[in-house]
Amino acid sequence: NPARLGEVQITRGCPRGCKFCSITPETFRSIPLDVIKKEVEVNLRGGIRRVEFITDDVMLYGSQKLRTNHDAIVKLFTEVMGMGVDGIWFPHISAPAVRESPKTVRAMSEIARYDVDRAAAPVVGLETGSVKIMEKYMSAKAFPWTPREWRDVIIDATGIMNDNYIYPCYTMTIGYPEETEEDLKQSIDLVQSIIDHKFTAWVFPLPVIPISTTYIAKNPYPKPETLPEGYWDLLYISWVYNFKVTRELVPILTGGIRNNLVKRLVVTMINKTFSNLEEIFRALKETKGEYSKTFSNVNLNSVMGVIKAIYWLIRLSAKPI
Repeated sequence: NPARLGEVQITRGCPRGCKFCSITPETFRSIPLDVIKKEVEVNLRGGIRRVEFITDDVMLYGSQKLRTNHDAIVKLFTEVMGMGVDGIWFPHISAPAVRESPKTVRAMSEIARYDVDRAAAPVVGLETGSVKIMEKYMSAKAFPWTPREWRDVIIDATGIMNDNYIYPCYTMTIGYPEETEEDLKQSIDLVQSIIDHKFTAWVFPLPVIPISTTYIAKNPYPKPETLPEGYWDLLYISWVYNFKVTRELVPILTGGIRNNLVKRLVVTMINKTFSNLEEIFRALKETKGEYSKTFSNVNLNSVMGVIKAIYWLIRLSAKPI
């Protein structure tokens, strides 16, 4: 039977060793190309022409010791596209690998035929702007660079991705026990740098969850009242920018709607909804989270649904070849 949404796994696990991540304990391995192609063939026979690579970092396919294997990735994309598929997308990519090998990102984009109407919007770990937090919880996150170079890695990688029609959905992990207001200020400064460069990117600050299979399983579960006050400032500037970026992409996201009346209605609803949400995030910022108590149920992780929605809106709006 064909896989849902054309999903085909190309890697398993992640060797970066971030302590908050449940993927870390998995032994990293790349799936052989012949196995991948057999899975694609099954999907094609089932009528699914678009391929969704399942991976925690597409740039690590065929890699050794976290170094990008350009030839392996180019061969993977070339041979799969050569099977007659309509496109290749992927859910995750890492900023350091992008910065290390811009030519690989460019090749992926050209082979998969990304453009304004066929963009990719993978989830990318931004995590924090704090050197202290990075060094303790994710010391290899920036490899082959150091945590102190993280800002430059992010800015350079975002520019490379945008140049190749890849629009990152950045996720951040906030609320470590020793995280201070100064750490939050460094994270805010990093996000502000992304905003100042006017990149097409989204930023989602998420409370770090002590998953039972991670190295931080015994950390306390974050609550609105225990998060640093700076979290609410970070949340506000991030979401205001998210709304701005999404509004700019509305013409592309609604490009498939042929009925002009329906299209105008959708755009109007988006604008009104975003305006209302902006007021909510402003209130959260001004009250340092106290406003959240006015809601009957606040799920700080519901943002993951928004991330997935953006990813699929971008993918589903892609015009066929």
